[in-house]
Amino acid sequence: MRRKVVQQGPATLMVSLPSKWVKQFGIIKGQELDLDQEDGKLIINLDQDKKLAQKSSLNITNLRTKTFNYSILALYVKGVDELEIRSEDPKKLSKLDYIVSQLIGYEIVSQGKNSVMIKDVSIIAGDEFNTMFRRAMLIINQMSQEAYDEIKKKSYDLSRIEKMDLSVNRFMFFCLRILNKIGVGDERKAKVLFHNILVLEQLGDNLDGLCNYITKHKVVFDKKIIDLFGMINELLHLYQKIFYKFDLQMSSDMENKYREIDEGFEKFIDKTSDAKQLRCVMAMHTIVNQIADLLRNQRIVEL
Repeated sequence: MRRKVVQQGPATLMVSLPSKWVKQFGIIKGQELDLDQEDGKLIINLDQDKKLAQKSSLNITNLRTKTFNYSILALYVKGVDELEIRSEDPKKLSKLDYIVSQLIGYEIVSQGKNSVMIKDVSIIAGDEFNTMFRRAMLIINQMSQEAYDEIKKKSYDLSRIEKMDLSVNRFMFFCLRILNKIGVGDERKAKVLFHNILVLEQLGDNLDGLCNYITKHKVVFDKKIIDLFGMINELLHLYQKIFYKFDLQMSSDMENKYREIDEGFEKFIDKTSDAKQLRCVMAMHTIVNQIADLLRNQRIVEL
């Protein structure tokens, strides 16, 4: 293929990269590439650790189900492309379908009596990060809004939230994988973003756990707690706005709202003797603290 050389400024010549190659390897703005000269050739290379497929293996014979699930997740987020799972107990290998289904791009490509081969069959592109992150953020806000609406109506069927949380997990894990494999530009911002994604994923899990408890125990809330949960819902919506368009005054307003919610929960905890409400309030308290953590980290990135 041929490319036309374009002059950029008084002394800089530029040539465009082929779009198919850019998409295949997830090249994004700000990423560094290696340039090598060889006779009359100019060779463009990705970073060595991003060029080669990462391979790993895991023996789960003596591991509990949760342990090997978290281990597979860790290797996925790390960026492993080919993963061999071994076990002397074939029954354990039959339990891999669930965790693999949560990991975008991963597929079981072969299976024997004592081993399973998992491969990443997708091509990661850097521009997928924003799409996946936005989807996850929208779902978390939807989870919070639906939970608040149902609590106000004294409804105890919040089971739909669990399915929504599974979607959040899939998108967030994929975002973490993109950050590790190809990055998203500014390394300093990427580190904060990595932490914030973990916090958001845990926040989704906490919302799901809260809703499961409310559904199971049919918890009836005081109006004060319903109002405080409504404020948490508003705080989460504000964080979504501030993530995409940072505003220092809005961040200050969010901090004030957080303090008000925090004090409200502390007063309720000191007075209540309702064990079911107390357990839910502690979960809500954790969620509002996570939102405050997200806000403070956002300032590190933006200021």
